Amino acid sequence: MKEFVWAVSIICILLVFGVVLLKYLSENKKYKNSSYGKQSQKSFWKIISNQCARGEYRTSQIIDKAPFKNKMLFNCYIPNRSGDKTEIDMIMLCQKGIYVIENKNYSGWIFGNEKSKNWCETLKGKKYFFYNPIKQNRTTV
Repeated sequence: MKEFVWAVSIICILLVFGVVLLKYLSENKKYKNSSYGKQSQKSFWKIISNQCARGEYRTSQIIDKAPFKNKMLFNCYIPNRSGDKTEIDMIMLCQKGIYVIENKNYSGWIFGNEKSKNWCETLKGKKYFFYNPIKQNRTTV
């Protein structure tokens, strides 16, 4: 009887591992076929294990479905007013205009407004402050 329980346990573990592996391979293929995956020099594993990159990829998946989108550019480094280079997370080119997107992958409650220097993320009773993404976008051009 112990051998039977042991064998069933091993089979269940192998089945779960197989399902997880198939899901990973399916998502990896989807990533490689996405506009983000085609431009990114990062492996799918690096994308899902990095919070910022994962957020950019998720945003790109939504934008890829937009009917008016013509071209997406990701992680573009351009010179700013001071002569340094700055990164723009996403640029969407389409007939309606050029959209510059600063992507943040935060959770919880986000507090801030257009004029605030910093915004606040409140998650599980802790507060985290980050630079206002509207102001951040304005400094890139």
